[in-house]
Amino acid sequence: MTASTPSSESLERDAAHINTRHGKVDAGEIAIGVIIGRTSEFFDFFVYAIASPRSWCSRS
Repeated sequence: MTASTPSSESLERDAAHINTRHGKVDAGEIAIGVIIGRTSEFFDFFVYAIASPRSWCSRS
């Protein structure tokens, strides 16, 4: 009985094929994504900052 060595060769090939279909990503696309992400984080913090004092003031 011989033991076969597990191989991830086919999985690596499939992952490389999936990730190369988009081609080159432009730096401008990354910058737009960063701006959108940071704006949404700022908005979340802004909403929390408005809501937080109101919850403390309403307690008796």
